[in-house]
Amino acid sequence: MGITPIDLQMLRDECPFSGAVLQLGRQDIHVSPEEVAALGLPRPVRARDDHAFYSALGFTQVRSIDASDYQGADIIGDLNRPLPLEFCNRFDAVVDSGCMEHIFDVPQVLRNIHAALKPGGRVFHMSPTSNQVDHGFYSFSPTFFADYYETNRWRLERLRLIRFRLDWLHSRPTVHDYTPTDQLHLLGSSHCYGSEAIATWCVARKLTESTCDRIPTQMVYRKGAWTGSKPPVDPWNLGSVNLVKRLAKSLLPQGPYETARAALVRYVWGRRQLLRVLKSSRVRRK
Repeated sequence: MGITPIDLQMLRDECPFSGAVLQLGRQDIHVSPEEVAALGLPRPVRARDDHAFYSALGFTQVRSIDASDYQGADIIGDLNRPLPLEFCNRFDAVVDSGCMEHIFDVPQVLRNIHAALKPGGRVFHMSPTSNQVDHGFYSFSPTFFADYYETNRWRLERLRLIRFRLDWLHSRPTVHDYTPTDQLHLLGSSHCYGSEAIATWCVARKLTESTCDRIPTQMVYRKGAWTGSKPPVDPWNLGSVNLVKRLAKSLLPQGPYETARAALVRYVWGRRQLLRVLKSSRVRRK
């Protein structure tokens, strides 16, 4: 668990901050005071620790919770269990920078986040999505956050996919804004993004009507297949292109292979959409 240059880049876009922040697990700070100061924050960074970092961002109270005191968390508590009442409705922000994937009871973690935040407070997730085997118990697709927070009537403010090399301290990430409906059409039924590691950055705001116990259904079914709107078939898996697929995979490195695959999927999907529009316009003319 820690704040990396990637986290710093994401948090910069969410300023300003104020009030009290709760870290899920006390964060190691993997950015220098100079890197933080380069953001032009109103408060100086006097030390390379979590209190100095979050104070520089604008928070006036910095707390952390963990099941163990080995990293010096000031609240010792197991997030597999309900949050103690004394910490409920107390925080303006909750930061989950690489913690939730290590906790077995994820629904209880989400309930604790809801309990900890005041109405109007925000949660920030930086969670592994792919190519991080055994980093934790789980990896999370962006649809996990989109579907959970929409179903529970939170305001989903930002959702991003971040691609980076596994030596993340020296990696220049590629950031893609992700909208929840992307899963309905962008890459069909098989979502492959190459050989780099992928993380999801999610920002959601708790509203007065927000809940934490509604169980979501994945959007690709709730707004796609179950409504009669079929997601596109991934042509890369059709028998008619198996020969081309095998040839491309044998000749191209992983990156260009995945790029070619994604381009083919988008082309076929776009062509089908155009034919559907033309067909509907002919029906209307009749």
